[in-house]
Amino acid sequence: MGELSMSRRVHLIKTLISVVFLLILFTGLSAQSIGSLGEAKAYPNPFKENITIEYQLQQSGRVEIQINNILGQRIKSLVKKDQQAGIQRIKWDGMDESGSLVRTGIYYITLRTPTDKKVIKVMKTK
Repeated sequence: MGELSMSRRVHLIKTLISVVFLLILFTGLSAQSIGSLGEAKAYPNPFKENITIEYQLQQSGRVEIQINNILGQRIKSLVKKDQQAGIQRIKWDGMDESGSLVRTGIYYITLRTPTDKKVIKVMKTK
C-alpha cells in the first residue's frame, strides 16, 4: 500500500468537512445545543421582597434551582423537576426553607441541568 498523495489527502479532508457540514445542517445540531441552559437572569437586582428568575432551556429536561448564602449553604430549593424547552420564570419570595424572611445580603441562585450550570449573584436589600 502506498502513501496518499497530497492532492488526494486534501480531497479527503474537503469531503469530510462537507459531510460534517451536511450533518449539522440537516440534524439541527449547533454549538448552542451542547449546553441545555441558555440565557439566565434575575430581576430586579437588588431586590427588596420578590425576585423573578428567568431562564431559557435549550432542550427539555431536569432542572434544579436553589438559593445559597454567601457561605455556600443552601437556603431554599425552588425547583427540582422536569421542564419543557423554552423560556421559564419563577419567583422567589425571599423566604428560606422554614418560611422565614432571609436577611439583607448577597445570595447565589444556582440553576442546574444534567449538562449545564449557571450561577446568578443577587442582593437582598431592606
